[in-house]
Amino acid sequence: MPIRTTLAALAAAAWGTAVGQSPTNAPADYLAHPDGAFLLENARVVDGTGSPATEGSDILIRNGVIETIGPDLSVGEDVTRLDLTGHTILPGLVHMHEHIAYMSSPFRGYDFILLDPHPFSMPKLFLAAGLTTIRTAGTDALAIDAGLKRMIDAGQAVGPRIFLTSGYVDGPDVPLIANAATEREGRDFVRTQLALGATSIKIYSALPPPALRGIVRQAHRSGAHVAGDLGAGLSCAEAAEIGIDTIEHAFNSCKKDLPSRLDRENPFRMEEHLEAVDALIAVLVESGTVLVTTPSGGRRADYSESSLELLAPHMREAIERIDLAGGQRSESGNPLYVLTQKDEARKLEKRFVDAGGRLLMGADAMYLPIIPGTANHDVMIELADHHAPLDIIRMATSDAAQFLGVEDETGRVAEGLAADLVIINGRPDQDMNDIRNVTLVFREGRAFDPEKLRAAAVGRIGLD
Repeated sequence: MPIRTTLAALAAAAWGTAVGQSPTNAPADYLAHPDGAFLLENARVVDGTGSPATEGSDILIRNGVIETIGPDLSVGEDVTRLDLTGHTILPGLVHMHEHIAYMSSPFRGYDFILLDPHPFSMPKLFLAAGLTTIRTAGTDALAIDAGLKRMIDAGQAVGPRIFLTSGYVDGPDVPLIANAATEREGRDFVRTQLALGATSIKIYSALPPPALRGIVRQAHRSGAHVAGDLGAGLSCAEAAEIGIDTIEHAFNSCKKDLPSRLDRENPFRMEEHLEAVDALIAVLVESGTVLVTTPSGGRRADYSESSLELLAPHMREAIERIDLAGGQRSESGNPLYVLTQKDEARKLEKRFVDAGGRLLMGADAMYLPIIPGTANHDVMIELADHHAPLDIIRMATSDAAQFLGVEDETGRVAEGLAADLVIINGRPDQDMNDIRNVTLVFREGRAFDPEKLRAAAVGRIGLD
């Protein structure tokens, strides 16, 4: 038997399907209704700007855009009418810290995590969750991410609009990653990544300040952003003053600025450190640095059967050994998912927002116990402990679209913008838990069925 046939048979057996029966990537296979014009009738509309819902609105979608919004619209027989009584229409979600890869195997303790590309299952899960636009947050396989983006843009694969972030770069001597120590090395790294299609550059915690200066200067000269996972090697205040655009994981990255956060015997309490907290917030707000929070997992996470069935069998078996409710780490050992300090992190973010800072969000779903798509809803529900639902929806739609420079194309429910919409059974502007009840997703006017999209990813996360 030829080697390629043997490998195909093994892959099919692992997926539980026969050869040739793997899910397709053709967008048409996941439509809830044939392409054409749509009239969405009798819905509540939350436009994404923070304004209250408008009751009983109709929306006419034609040629991929929102043509008209208003009550009791009159249309011809060539329009598919959808009665959305009891539903709420939101702008398609725009999340800012996503990955198109997942850890290759569950294990305890690590020096490095190896990630496998998931270019077809994960985009389906993002779209099923109502994400019509994502920014990736770093990759080991930028060429794969860029190829996927080209396929989606050309209509050859189903998924959200993608803004690409570069491969990772860290300080000298950090293995299995690009390294930069000097300003020139930082500039050179940016040039290589922009040539592959990146519009953001991802730095890691041991990067020296001179390299960050070179990265920021070269990126900004080219119209790109710089995003950072910071740590004990580079402070958030330093990075903000140099000109970093986003600090990923929000205050979880500010361990050098708030060092007591590293002390597990004496847990951090915001009220005990207000002078240092407010000094840091003042620098971040003054510099215009955006925080991207990623509160995946924890007490708000959905580990229902419909979510767990998305995991490959070996991942499903591993997650059942994790004390999720008790706040244990994932088996990957990733410290971001220790739950004991999550309340303090949310309080820090609220203080930042109240001071005029901009907070955006993402799921960072590339490790156990985080499940792509499901986790994006978990994030929004977690934030509702400290922010009003309308503000969370604004952060996850129009605010993020504005940051990405596409506010005139998407991120709001408005005439003339792309028909990127998510239909929710319920009132997420009043109860954020309803964000899980996605019944239909429009991506540039095409009506996608979230159940079909999710079904195509069952058993594939951690394997695909």
